Amino acid sequence: MKSPKGLSPKQADLLHKHDLAMRNLDDYSAFLEAWQTLIDENDTDELPDLQGFADFERYATYAVHSFLETGHTLSGGDLGQHECGAALVTGEGMIKQVNAFAGRSQKLTPGRSLSNCGIMFEGDSAVGTLLQKMEKDRRSTFHLVQAEDRRSGTPVVLAISRIDADGEDASLFLVLFIVPPDVQSTVAIMANKFGFTSAEAEIAEAFLEGRALRDIATQRGRSYVTIRNQFQRILEKSGCASQTELFRLSFSLFSLIGNPVETRQGSGRKVSRTMTLPRPNGRVVELTLSGDEAGRPILNLPSLFGHGVTPEIEDLLRDRGVLFVSLMRPGFGGTSPPAQDQDLYSCLAGDVRAILDSLEIPRCPCVARASAGRPFYNLAAQLPDRIDRGIVVNGLIPREYIEGKSVVSKWTTALMSASIVSYPVAMLILGTGNSLLTRSHGASFLKRMYQNSESDCAALDDPDAVACIRAGVHQVTQQGLGAGVQEMVDAFQNWSAELRALRTPVTVYHGVHDPNVPIAGVREFVSDNARCLTLVEETEGGGLLNHSHTARIIDLALEDE
Repeated sequence: MKSPKGLSPKQADLLHKHDLAMRNLDDYSAFLEAWQTLIDENDTDELPDLQGFADFERYATYAVHSFLETGHTLSGGDLGQHECGAALVTGEGMIKQVNAFAGRSQKLTPGRSLSNCGIMFEGDSAVGTLLQKMEKDRRSTFHLVQAEDRRSGTPVVLAISRIDADGEDASLFLVLFIVPPDVQSTVAIMANKFGFTSAEAEIAEAFLEGRALRDIATQRGRSYVTIRNQFQRILEKSGCASQTELFRLSFSLFSLIGNPVETRQGSGRKVSRTMTLPRPNGRVVELTLSGDEAGRPILNLPSLFGHGVTPEIEDLLRDRGVLFVSLMRPGFGGTSPPAQDQDLYSCLAGDVRAILDSLEIPRCPCVARASAGRPFYNLAAQLPDRIDRGIVVNGLIPREYIEGKSVVSKWTTALMSASIVSYPVAMLILGTGNSLLTRSHGASFLKRMYQNSESDCAALDDPDAVACIRAGVHQVTQQGLGAGVQEMVDAFQNWSAELRALRTPVTVYHGVHDPNVPIAGVREFVSDNARCLTLVEETEGGGLLNHSHTARIIDLALEDE
């Protein structure tokens, strides 16, 4: 990747350290130190007017769109080894870069246009015209569109996102060639759930395979108006506001297949069942059931490390007669983002109420971990009739309570600083760590992160715990890093006022040796909100209490029962 021009020497050095960090854990630490040094040398009171990060932010945005969302790095000037064809194009449809997959499968060539390579949009629309419309629409992060590969005569589905790239006067567009899912399975689920007629199911199946409505009309011997009207009824029945939403619903259902799926961890023992619940507006919600399915329920809001249930924890839950209901929040895992007109926390509250209703759970306690703390506080405030108590484990707190404290983790200080300066940079920091975790052997990345906590390192000696975390990260980031980064950024903001609406008793359970959130800051946070919060300190614990002190968490959740 070429670095943008016009950077200060320290910014250029930071970019160089980032490129090295994508391949080496030690270099990642050096990158975080360089970022923090750059931040510390600026007057924080003037950060809103700071212009010096503009070029670096463009670099971060480009890096995130190009590879961090999919966990791949740039290599040799191409777009990495994506599992689908990928191309970087100009607003006129000219190809600047392609990955190896696109070169082989779609025969795309840099320097030529998509049209010249045989990629034609529905109705032979000009590529440039469509991309210009996307340039003006800043509300959506990406668009799903239909096209045809004229060389093979097959329909294709493209996911197109706008990129503010380095050194470019105009935006570039990242084009991914999406392989349609098993549409027969997903359409069967939708037809059963939404009451599609046989004709509507057939039209939906053809559409999701990538065929345009006019082609479907020709194939079925019907007028275009008839097919368009039938397709509109498909959208209305499924609660989808657009063709893109129907695609998203189909892909979500395919990844989870609408039925319980057994989850296995490192030891090969069966752990938990994952399933989905359809919601209005074409949304779906992913949940995982662990432990005794006839036992006392506890709602679990996972961290970015996933639901955190190893085979040993599964056995503990069964022995204690506890059912863990782990919910993926909007935008995480297989749970759809909120509808355009819906607030994130209201969406989460609606999802939780629907899940508890479907499982016939009138009330239950809730455990929330790490960045899920702020979503939990808002959830409990909106559902006091359903959440009877809360346990926040190793929860993140507003940055005002962390500043000036001794924070062991370089990752936390760097991410906290980035959260007030640049969202793309925060995404770059989290995404780079995510990539290193995914590629690292064993627990090397995690043990470096938690090296100052004996209990955390002991927990990471369990291969099932490491496998659980790695699988959890993969599961949580199915839709990319956007929702996780936004949650992390939100967690460091000043949101203490949101606790005023809380009427549910909450226990803040925190490890004294947590490397990410200093116990001194947690003490101040709880003291300032003593009306509704109670602190329980774990003197022998660190930042992975859900793995090292699971039994204690269960005790705290059920202590009033």
